[in-house]
Amino acid sequence: MNIAKHRMKLFFVGYSIALIVMAIVGYDLASEVWGSHNYYQLRSGITPKYFATDLALYDLPSISVSLPNSQGQPTHVRIDISLEVARKDLIRIEGFQPRLTSHITSFMQKKNIDTIRSHDSLIGLHYELLNEVAASQPVPVHEVVFRQFMLL
Repeated sequence: MNIAKHRMKLFFVGYSIALIVMAIVGYDLASEVWGSHNYYQLRSGITPKYFATDLALYDLPSISVSLPNSQGQPTHVRIDISLEVARKDLIRIEGFQPRLTSHITSFMQKKNIDTIRSHDSLIGLHYELLNEVAASQPVPVHEVVFRQFMLL
Protein backbone atom coordinates (compact mmCIF):
# COMPACT_ATOMS: atom_id res chain seq x y z
CA MET A 1 0.00 0.00 0.00
CA ASN A 2 2.91 2.30 0.68
CA ILE A 3 4.19 1.73 -2.87
CA ALA A 4 0.79 2.71 -4.31
CA LYS A 5 0.81 6.01 -2.37
CA HIS A 6 4.36 6.70 -3.50
CA ARG A 7 3.44 6.06 -7.14
CA MET A 8 0.39 8.29 -6.81
CA LYS A 9 2.55 11.12 -5.40
CA LEU A 10 5.07 10.69 -8.25
CA PHE A 11 2.23 10.74 -10.75
CA PHE A 12 0.82 14.02 -9.38
CA VAL A 13 4.25 15.64 -9.17
CA GLY A 14 5.09 14.57 -12.73
CA TYR A 15 1.68 15.67 -13.98
CA SER A 16 2.06 19.08 -12.28
CA ILE A 17 5.54 19.59 -13.72
CA ALA A 18 4.30 18.66 -17.20
CA LEU A 19 1.43 21.17 -16.95
CA ILE A 20 3.77 23.94 -15.80
CA VAL A 21 6.22 23.23 -18.64
CA MET A 22 3.39 23.22 -21.20
CA ALA A 23 2.05 26.52 -19.81
CA ILE A 24 5.48 28.15 -20.03
CA VAL A 25 6.04 26.92 -23.60
CA GLY A 26 2.52 27.98 -24.63
CA TYR A 27 2.95 31.42 -23.12
CA ASP A 28 6.29 31.89 -24.84
CA LEU A 29 4.93 30.81 -28.24
CA ALA A 30 1.79 32.91 -27.87
CA SER A 31 3.77 36.01 -27.01
CA GLU A 32 5.95 35.54 -30.11
CA VAL A 33 3.02 34.92 -32.46
CA TRP A 34 0.28 37.22 -31.16
CA GLY A 35 2.51 39.76 -29.53
CA SER A 36 5.03 39.85 -32.35
CA HIS A 37 4.59 43.58 -32.76
CA ASN A 38 5.85 44.23 -29.22
CA TYR A 39 8.46 41.49 -29.55
CA TYR A 40 10.01 43.11 -32.62
CA GLN A 41 9.77 46.58 -31.09
CA LEU A 42 11.61 45.45 -27.98
CA ARG A 43 14.18 43.56 -30.04
CA SER A 44 14.92 46.56 -32.23
CA GLY A 45 15.07 48.93 -29.25
CA ILE A 46 12.09 51.01 -30.40
CA THR A 47 10.07 52.43 -27.53
CA PRO A 48 7.03 54.59 -28.22
CA LYS A 49 7.38 58.16 -26.99
CA TYR A 50 3.75 59.23 -27.26
CA PHE A 51 0.40 58.63 -25.65
CA ALA A 52 -2.11 56.46 -27.49
CA THR A 53 -4.73 59.22 -27.25
CA ASP A 54 -2.50 61.63 -29.20
CA LEU A 55 -2.57 59.35 -32.26
CA ALA A 56 -5.16 58.70 -34.93
CA LEU A 57 -5.46 56.33 -37.88
CA TYR A 58 -5.58 57.75 -41.38
CA ASP A 59 -7.17 55.31 -43.83
CA LEU A 60 -5.60 55.24 -47.27
CA PRO A 61 -7.79 54.19 -50.21
CA SER A 62 -7.58 50.55 -51.33
CA ILE A 63 -4.48 49.75 -53.34
CA SER A 64 -4.62 47.07 -56.03
CA VAL A 65 -1.28 45.69 -57.17
CA SER A 66 -0.15 42.82 -59.38
CA LEU A 67 2.72 40.95 -57.76
CA PRO A 68 4.68 38.29 -59.66
CA ASN A 69 5.10 34.80 -58.23
CA SER A 70 8.19 32.61 -58.66
CA GLN A 71 7.02 31.53 -62.14
CA GLY A 72 6.55 35.15 -63.21
CA GLN A 73 2.75 34.95 -63.32
CA PRO A 74 0.94 37.94 -61.82
CA THR A 75 -1.11 37.62 -58.65
CA HIS A 76 -3.53 40.45 -57.95
CA VAL A 77 -3.50 41.78 -54.40
CA ARG A 78 -5.78 44.30 -52.73
CA ILE A 79 -4.25 46.08 -49.76
CA ASP A 80 -6.06 48.36 -47.33
CA ILE A 81 -3.65 50.29 -45.13
CA SER A 82 -4.07 52.75 -42.28
CA LEU A 83 -1.30 55.01 -41.07
CA GLU A 84 -0.99 55.94 -37.42
CA VAL A 85 -0.08 59.61 -37.15
CA ALA A 86 -0.39 62.35 -34.57
CA ARG A 87 -3.84 63.89 -34.46
CA LYS A 88 -2.37 67.30 -35.26
CA ASP A 89 -0.91 65.89 -38.52
CA LEU A 90 -4.16 64.40 -39.89
CA ILE A 91 -4.92 67.43 -42.06
CA ARG A 92 -1.33 67.61 -43.32
CA ILE A 93 -1.22 63.95 -44.35
CA GLU A 94 -4.36 64.31 -46.49
CA GLY A 95 -2.37 66.53 -48.85
CA PHE A 96 0.24 63.81 -49.25
CA GLN A 97 -2.27 60.97 -49.84
CA PRO A 98 -1.76 60.65 -53.65
CA ARG A 99 2.02 60.60 -53.24
CA LEU A 100 1.73 58.09 -50.38
CA THR A 101 -0.48 55.76 -52.41
CA SER A 102 1.85 55.97 -55.41
CA HIS A 103 4.91 55.34 -53.24
CA ILE A 104 3.34 52.31 -51.56
CA THR A 105 2.22 50.92 -54.92
CA SER A 106 5.69 51.20 -56.43
CA PHE A 107 7.23 49.69 -53.26
CA MET A 108 4.84 46.72 -53.37
CA GLN A 109 5.40 46.10 -57.09
CA LYS A 110 9.03 45.27 -56.32
CA LYS A 111 7.95 42.41 -54.02
CA ASN A 112 7.38 38.77 -54.93
CA ILE A 113 4.15 37.21 -53.65
CA ASP A 114 5.83 33.89 -52.82
CA THR A 115 8.24 35.58 -50.42
CA ILE A 116 5.54 37.41 -48.45
CA ARG A 117 3.04 34.60 -47.94
CA SER A 118 4.33 33.45 -44.55
CA HIS A 119 3.59 35.10 -41.20
CA ASP A 120 7.20 36.12 -40.55
CA SER A 121 7.51 37.62 -44.02
CA LEU A 122 4.38 39.71 -43.46
CA ILE A 123 5.91 41.05 -40.27
CA GLY A 124 9.08 41.86 -42.19
CA LEU A 125 7.01 43.50 -44.94
CA HIS A 126 5.21 45.54 -42.29
CA TYR A 127 8.47 46.95 -40.94
CA GLU A 128 9.94 47.51 -44.41
CA LEU A 129 6.81 49.42 -45.41
CA LEU A 130 6.85 51.41 -42.16
CA ASN A 131 10.47 52.43 -42.75
CA GLU A 132 9.76 53.24 -46.40
CA VAL A 133 6.71 55.38 -45.63
CA ALA A 134 8.31 57.10 -42.64
CA ALA A 135 11.44 57.98 -44.65
CA SER A 136 9.51 59.39 -47.61
CA GLN A 137 7.03 61.61 -45.77
CA PRO A 138 7.44 64.97 -44.07
CA VAL A 139 4.69 63.88 -41.66
CA PRO A 140 5.93 61.43 -38.99
CA VAL A 141 4.22 58.04 -39.35
CA HIS A 142 4.26 55.99 -36.14
CA GLU A 143 2.73 52.77 -37.43
CA VAL A 144 1.44 51.07 -40.57
CA VAL A 145 -1.66 48.93 -40.04
CA PHE A 146 -2.78 46.37 -42.62
CA ARG A 147 -6.58 46.38 -42.51
CA GLN A 148 -6.78 43.95 -45.41
CA PHE A 149 -4.28 41.99 -47.48
CA MET A 150 -6.32 39.96 -49.93
CA LEU A 151 -5.15 37.83 -52.83
CA LEU A 152 -7.60 38.11 -55.73
